[in-house]
Amino acid sequence: MLIAFDHLIFLTHDLDVTAAAFERLGFAITERDDLEPGATENKLVVFVDGSYIEIVRFADPAMLPKHRFKALAETGGWAEAVIRVDDLAAHLDALVAADVPISPLRVVRKDLRSGETWEVAMSHLGRGVASPLMPMLAEDRSPHALRVPDYATVHPNGAKSVRSVTMVSQDGAPAGYEVLFPGQTGPDFGFGEGRRVHLARPGDHMGHLAARGDGIVSIEVSLADGQTLTLSADDVLGLTV
Repeated sequence: MLIAFDHLIFLTHDLDVTAAAFERLGFAITERDDLEPGATENKLVVFVDGSYIEIVRFADPAMLPKHRFKALAETGGWAEAVIRVDDLAAHLDALVAADVPISPLRVVRKDLRSGETWEVAMSHLGRGVASPLMPMLAEDRSPHALRVPDYATVHPNGAKSVRSVTMVSQDGAPAGYEVLFPGQTGPDFGFGEGRRVHLARPGDHMGHLAARGDGIVSIEVSLADGQTLTLSADDVLGLTV
């Protein structure tokens, strides 16, 4: 079952500048205390429901042109949506049975300075594997709060959770949506408790994606007062200039 959004990846060349842009938009910044550095550096915007935004920079910029995010190498922006599931192996079996390309199941395990360890299993379905409209799937193998610190989930703008993601689609829903969202025809694909993926046609939505085709253009965050905040890549990038 698709539970909720796990996180949204926002690619940047300057981690501090982009984190400052999110702060100016009313978000609190969190840092996970991993013991050893990885190939990427990150800062997090964590919400009370456990979903989060991961602001990511490659520690070695030379890696980016070779990475599946290379289409965003010049400008950065929303790179991928990650959905949390309760049985990753079952989802992958169903996708394979439907001839949908997937990456092999991968387990990431990192030690924290506290001595605790977090572990998550994942599979990439999107850029570099299949359609950029496909999400990554993730299943926790340790308590979620170890991987996603929950000490800074109160935000000045009242943000509570990632509710939806809008993607621009040139050709409609990819084949994998029939497996992930059975019985749904779009443009809205619902899951979990009111979460959704919305597919929009090219046009005014394109923004920073105009030269790169399909992909995420904005996310919708629910606020404490019952309203929502739509956050496009351009909203963030405009504050990093």
